[in-house]
Amino acid sequence: MAPLKFSLYRLLGKRGAWSNTAAMTALDGSLYVIQKDSLWSVTKKGIYAKLGNDGAWSNTKAMTALDGSLYIIQNDSLWKVDLE
Repeated sequence: MAPLKFSLYRLLGKRGAWSNTAAMTALDGSLYVIQKDSLWSVTKKGIYAKLGNDGAWSNTKAMTALDGSLYIIQNDSLWKVDLE
């Protein structure tokens, strides 16, 4: 099997701006990132917005998306997040 080749990649935001990232997934054309214990949405153009309260997602272990919702494991519990 031949190695994968990247045709184009670019930095979104400033270098190091996403340090302390715990989890990331994609849903409906956006990325969702838990960084510094907060949940963020990021568009394809690199525009980002915080969702919810600061620090609401401390101790996050994993995140995925399914059927229009985010699923997050935090503090050894599974949470379903419905986006409006």
